[in-house]
Amino acid sequence: MPDKITDELTIIVNTEFYYENEEIFKAGDIPDKIFILASGQVEIYLKIADGELMLDTLEEPGCVMNQINFLNKQKMLYCARAKSDVEMLTISHKDLMAYSEKTQLFQLKIAIENF
Repeated sequence: MPDKITDELTIIVNTEFYYENEEIFKAGDIPDKIFILASGQVEIYLKIADGELMLDTLEEPGCVMNQINFLNKQKMLYCARAKSDVEMLTISHKDLMAYSEKTQLFQLKIAIENF
């Protein structure tokens, strides 16, 4: 069943592009979309008093960012910025909620976590 739902999720997936050094989201934001890396590199970092603390660089297509914060409507604890030109697949909260009215939310949650 999750494979069918994953296939159906492509209906609500959008593509967004970010240029090198462009901020994708910042700490404190409550995400209104989930991000899936399609191509490029993304830096994950914290802003600290005397600059920035680099936490990770995401490069693998399929890396999902902020899914827990997105699903639980929690503030982001870290920032993300394009280290190179980046293509992201996104699913907006609005589209997800409209889609979830047509399916069972639990199964949809599993599909997103496995996407």
